[in-house]
Amino acid sequence: MAPLVLLGASGFVGSALMRQLQGRAGDTRVLVHRTAPAALPASAVAHEGSLTALPQAVWPSAPHVVIHCASKQIDPDGSGFGVNLQGIESVCRALTPQTRAVLFVSSCSVYGEGAQRGVAEDAPLRPATPLARSRAACEARLAQLAAQGRCRVEVFRPRFVLGQGDRHVLPGLARLVRRGFTLGRGQQRFSVIDVDDFARILLARAEAALQLAPGFEAFNVGYASPLSLHEIVQALAERLGVPSPRWRIPVHPGLLDTLAWMPGLPVHRLRLLGIDHHLDVGRLQARLPAPWLALDPRVALRRAMPWLTTSPRETFA
Repeated sequence: MAPLVLLGASGFVGSALMRQLQGRAGDTRVLVHRTAPAALPASAVAHEGSLTALPQAVWPSAPHVVIHCASKQIDPDGSGFGVNLQGIESVCRALTPQTRAVLFVSSCSVYGEGAQRGVAEDAPLRPATPLARSRAACEARLAQLAAQGRCRVEVFRPRFVLGQGDRHVLPGLARLVRRGFTLGRGQQRFSVIDVDDFARILLARAEAALQLAPGFEAFNVGYASPLSLHEIVQALAERLGVPSPRWRIPVHPGLLDTLAWMPGLPVHRLRLLGIDHHLDVGRLQARLPAPWLALDPRVALRRAMPWLTTSPRETFA
C-alpha cells in the first residue's frame, strides 16, 4: 500500500479513511490537532501538530501521497474560511521531494448554487458562498503546485456525502420531515456518495497517483445514478416513524425564508435542495479498480439510515 500522510483524520471523511485503513499494511502518518482519531489503524502513527505547524516527522522518507480532508466546513465564530487557504499554503511549503501526489477533498459547490444537471469537471467555477470560494481558492493553489511540476494533484468534488458520522445532510432533512415539510415536488435529483465508498475511492486513487506524473485533475464524486428528494424523504419518514410530509414548500426564495425560524436549517442550504444537483462522474468511474459508483444510491441511503441522529446540536450545512 502507498505510504500515506492523512490530514484531517478526525473529521467525517477522515474517520471513514481510518475505518478503511484498519487491517491494511503500510506506512501511514496521521496529523493530530485537537481530537485524536477514535480508532487509529495498527500501521498508522499519529503526529501532533496543525496545518500551519506541520511536524517534520509526519513526512515519510519514501515516496508518498497526501490525502487532505482537513478543511473548515462551518463558521460558528464568524471568523470566515480564510484558514482553508492558509492551510493549503502551509502544506504546499512543507511538501518534500518525496511527495508524489496530493489528494484534496473539495466540493461541487465550486460550480455555484444554480441547477446542476450532469455537470462535468470542465464546467466553469462560480463559487457563490465564502466556503465555496475558499475551496475554489485551495484548488487553484494546488493547481499551481502541479503546474510547477512538484507533484500530482487530484481534487474530489462530491455533492452530498451520507453515512456514519453525517451530522448535516440527513439530520438536516430529518428536521423538515419531522415537521411535516418537504421541498417542491420531490423530483429534484442529487449526486450522493456513502462516506465509506468515498474513502475507498480516495485510497484507490492514492495507490494510482503514486505512480503518475505531475499534473492536475478534478473528479466529480457520486454514484452514476442520482437520488431524488422524494426517495430521501420517504426513507426518512419510514426511519423516523412519522407520516410522509403533508406540506410542500414551493421552491421560491421568499417562501423558503419562512423556514428561517427552524433551528439548524439555514435557508441558503435549503435552496440547494430545491433544484437538481447531479454530476457527470464518468471520469472518476473510468479510473477506479472496482464498480463502486455503479451502486444503486437507494442502497447507500438505506445503509446510512442506522447512523441517523437528530439531536438539537445537529445542523445542516
